[in-house]
Amino acid sequence: MEKKIQKWIDDYYSKLLKLRTVGSAAELLTKSALSSNLVNGMAIVLTEDNKIIATSGSLSTMKNIDNVSSKKITFFDIPRGKGKVLVDGIRVPSLYNYINASIFLFSLFSDMILKIRSSELSGILDSNTGLFNRNFIIEEVDFVIKQLERYGGEFSLIHISIDFQEEYIDKNREELNKIIKNVSAFFISILRETDRIGYLKEGEFLVLLSRAGMKGAEIASARILDFYRKKNYPYSLSIGISTYPNDTTVLDELLEYAEKALQVARDIGGDTASRFK
Repeated sequence: MEKKIQKWIDDYYSKLLKLRTVGSAAELLTKSALSSNLVNGMAIVLTEDNKIIATSGSLSTMKNIDNVSSKKITFFDIPRGKGKVLVDGIRVPSLYNYINASIFLFSLFSDMILKIRSSELSGILDSNTGLFNRNFIIEEVDFVIKQLERYGGEFSLIHISIDFQEEYIDKNREELNKIIKNVSAFFISILRETDRIGYLKEGEFLVLLSRAGMKGAEIASARILDFYRKKNYPYSLSIGISTYPNDTTVLDELLEYAEKALQVARDIGGDTASRFK
């Protein structure tokens, strides 16, 4: 039995090294324990919202941790209060230690995945707004162009600016940052999952509207302007639009046209959207 248990841990560890998500690691743990015929069932519950992320065997139909009443079920804590592992039918005393070891491996894996994700995101996100940074959003536009050159399609760029007056930026830094964060959160809430938005520089954003021509860009711009006007911010909002392939199929030109259209909107007096012609 000891060799069988040891083999289970070895197999779990070797397979764990090939995974990329916490959910897959949890599923592997529950299924491997069951397939090794060491327990009747296993479930992993994360502390946040008591979310059940993996189940197997006799616990595969478990929907709520509060409904578990069987005396045969043993609760194991995931380190640092991150959740619990429920095990039904532990057959030998030595299995307790191995289950704790497997939970430790799972917890360590989870921590490493979170650190990797955080590191990956830190290179592409703007720290103040949580939006993609300038380099990443432009790379995304370039990638989409390459895809559409092969498969066809359209998209639009929306270059947005909160029209701060330069002389007031440093004096009103706290107020401006609050406006930028509020507007950023709104953008995230209304855009589709397939759209992308990046923060370019002081109060300026670039939105990539996938599969949207001029009409789609105009609708999105109208929604953005309507939201902004209702907030009664002391600064106007200007929007410039360019479309692929109608305006151009060249990255630099698309960015240039959107920026020039933005300047047209500013010159009109702001609180409007324009297309460079």
